[in-house]
Amino acid sequence: MSFSITTGRWYQLNLQPESWEVGAAYASRRGGAIRGGLGPSAKVEAFEAAVREELESQQPTMQTGDVSIKIFLWRQLGHRIKKADATNMQKAIEDAMQGVVIENDRNVRSISTEIMEQDVDVDFPRILVNVAPYTQTVLPSFMHEEWFRPKDTRTPESTSHYTDGVF
Repeated sequence: MSFSITTGRWYQLNLQPESWEVGAAYASRRGGAIRGGLGPSAKVEAFEAAVREELESQQPTMQTGDVSIKIFLWRQLGHRIKKADATNMQKAIEDAMQGVVIENDRNVRSISTEIMEQDVDVDFPRILVNVAPYTQTVLPSFMHEEWFRPKDTRTPESTSHYTDGVF
């Protein structure tokens, strides 16, 4: 399968992709009440700082408004580096992009991450990122049928032929 992404801005980050993780748990007393939480992960903070530094070295273009992001990963495994899932690696990268190439991660309307390679013999770990203005996906015609509508907008007549009890 081949594809082409011709819009937006490309960034190549010569970094080993890291997986997002939670930091250490803590508890503190404030106003007589005990409160707990999770602190930041030092590993993730260091990775996010490295991502920001790599992005800033490429004279980034700040995308304003809604954006679409495509991330491609090449990750080298080793003794202490185990396989990670795309979602957790995506999160750390997306967080690091905020304020550098995107205004806020709330503006990300579409994001996808593909692990191109994740093995011990990956010679050149890296991250390739495309950031583009968001354009809404055109849905196939069958997606406009009655059963794709929110339940509160369906009519009994239009759904009477469904027998699975969902409508």
